[in-house]
Amino acid sequence: MKKILTGCLMAGTAMALPAAAHANDKWSFELEAEAFYDSQLVVEEVDLEESQDDFGLKLGADVEFQAIDKKAFELELGYDFGQTLYAEFDEFNLQSHVAHVEAATRLGGAKLGARYAFGHYRLDGDALFDVHSITPSVAGFIADQLYARGYYTYSDKDFSERDGRDATNHQVGGSLFKFFDGNASYVSLSGRWEQEDAFDPAFDYDGFSIGADARMSLNGKRSGPYVQAGVDYRDRDYDAITPSIGEIRTEDRLRGKAAFVYPLSDKMRLETAYRYTDRNSNLPSADYVEHRASAGVAFEL
Repeated sequence: MKKILTGCLMAGTAMALPAAAHANDKWSFELEAEAFYDSQLVVEEVDLEESQDDFGLKLGADVEFQAIDKKAFELELGYDFGQTLYAEFDEFNLQSHVAHVEAATRLGGAKLGARYAFGHYRLDGDALFDVHSITPSVAGFIADQLYARGYYTYSDKDFSERDGRDATNHQVGGSLFKFFDGNASYVSLSGRWEQEDAFDPAFDYDGFSIGADARMSLNGKRSGPYVQAGVDYRDRDYDAITPSIGEIRTEDRLRGKAAFVYPLSDKMRLETAYRYTDRNSNLPSADYVEHRASAGVAFEL
């Protein structure tokens, strides 16, 4: 773990130097580090689970370049890096690299957007899967301080060693936001339907999720401290028998989360969070209750 941590810190430092040297209105750069406690070790993408608790460290870096920023057309390029490091269970260390390009234009009061992203994920140092995704969207204010967004996402996942999980996924979803306090606070509702078609029929499913979220500014300013809380429910109906349990898999998940964010300066903020997950399934590795608490700092250039 020490070697991985040292490498991640060196990579983050190397990325920060050029970003700081060329920082202007077109570039943005953010580093974050948080310590966390996890009561249940889980990699949901491959139903990997261990009924053990552990402490860990999560590192992240986000670089964005606003290539074009005009009223008629916007073009953004970005890259996100993430690394989770557990104190004892290295086999759950998950690393992510996600690059994206996003374009948007306006038609009347609506914003029409399209985003392409490529993600590469590694587990315990080994390649786990790659995913390509395309997301067209439409968004805009439909009433005073009432904002709506709808989208469709197509994604293609390619696993390195678990070929049966290779899949295409279709999602259709939307969100509705009500802003107040000069747009410093909001409440929102969201919903999504999805369908996944995998190489192994045991992983095919249809599903939906619904959620609610609220952000409350503590001083009425968008740059001030705030609390945020949300809850979402997800349900999946699988299509074929899962051989390990000899029956069709059933699953639903309830998740709640809360966070407190306090700016330490214009460029640095303190973040604390708690997340509760209750995942119910007849597949043992997907049936658990998880508590996750974290605290960390984020720094913007």
